[in-house]
Amino acid sequence: MNAIFALINRHPLLSSAARKLARRLPVLKSIALQLSYTAELWRLKPLTAGGKTYDPTRKTIILCVHDGSFTGAPILGWNLVRQLSQSHNVVCVLLSGGKLAAEFVRYSVGLVIPVAGSIGNANPEAFARRVIRPLREKFGADFILANSVESEIAISAAAILGIPSMALIHEFAEYTYPPRLLKVLGSAGTVVFSSELLAKSARDATGMTLPNAIIVPQGKCEVPVSGGQVNSSALDSLLNELADGSTFLCIGCGHVQMRKGVDLFIAAATQVLARGVRAKFVWVGDGYDPGRDYFLSVWLKDQIERGGYGADISIVPALSAEDLEKLYRRADAMFLSSRLDPLPNVAIDALSAGVPVICFAAASGFPGYFEEDEILKRLVVPYFDFGTAAARIFEIANDHELRNQLSLRAVSLARRRFDMETYVELLVEEMAKTTANFAGKQ
Repeated sequence: MNAIFALINRHPLLSSAARKLARRLPVLKSIALQLSYTAELWRLKPLTAGGKTYDPTRKTIILCVHDGSFTGAPILGWNLVRQLSQSHNVVCVLLSGGKLAAEFVRYSVGLVIPVAGSIGNANPEAFARRVIRPLREKFGADFILANSVESEIAISAAAILGIPSMALIHEFAEYTYPPRLLKVLGSAGTVVFSSELLAKSARDATGMTLPNAIIVPQGKCEVPVSGGQVNSSALDSLLNELADGSTFLCIGCGHVQMRKGVDLFIAAATQVLARGVRAKFVWVGDGYDPGRDYFLSVWLKDQIERGGYGADISIVPALSAEDLEKLYRRADAMFLSSRLDPLPNVAIDALSAGVPVICFAAASGFPGYFEEDEILKRLVVPYFDFGTAAARIFEIANDHELRNQLSLRAVSLARRRFDMETYVELLVEEMAKTTANFAGKQ
């Protein structure tokens, strides 16, 4: 089927005719897309044997992750399989490939992955029949765990096959495909949000009360060494420049995109530097390409240059796990400038290293946790108010005692709230409750 679509796309006349037919007959287009999605399932790689041996005395969890990229949710998924494999058989299903695929193999009893593309849009019945049912026949399937909304197809398959399920929600409803979110919320046995703000977002968007929802913040993730970037000579040069400790260093992290608020980070940095503070502001993340990206990167470059402090504001590519640790050890503050960002791993890592994280109210899950501490509450500024964020950064830069207090409280909060072992233990407890409730309804 996909070979047919590829043939059509390669020939202009056939492609043009297909587009005209699709416009005139929308139903035909919908059928063709569903056939295409289902056809993807026939391009699955043979089941890859995992690094763990199947133990029939253990329960089996099928963990579905939307892809194997070196990004937040897949890295969390990799941490989950590492922890869960200590007490369970874990079978991993990656809906598309990526650098981390080999790392998932190490800790699972088996891995399913497509040859190319994604199987996340496949027909749920076909996915249940072609992917989940064979895994259940080979390893058993006591539970299905979906790592994000993007792994919705696993939740739908669980409902079709009568398997208890849990969905981890790391996305705000505001930027999530509504039908996919509704399917997850309506079909999962338990829904886990990382903060109350995320749960409220889902309730407000759908009108659902979500009695099956719980709030559990994810733990601090380990980062696979093999999946990261090469060590950065640019970072080494920067750290050498800052070796005497007299320059304040504020960092931001994340892929360069509108949601991450890199423009707000630059705006705050410019205001702080304009007040005469000896400081460096460094954003770390891929996606900055002003030579070719005329949607965002070119404007960020212009913003830095027109602000007049280009020597002290920089954007560098994503760093290796080792280099990120170096950066956290040297950083004096982080500005989480995202317009919306649930509970990013990089900010948890920064807090764990004692780096105060300035953030917007109502833009992430952190303000709700900072409210637990009278000093950490000062890190929360009004939504989108980069001017107040700049004032708070200026205050921290000039008050060493405050900076030390914030650092100690940050570490304490991270240990209390963002521990991976505790997180997984709570998930396993909830899986047992979900399974019991599921059995009671049968």
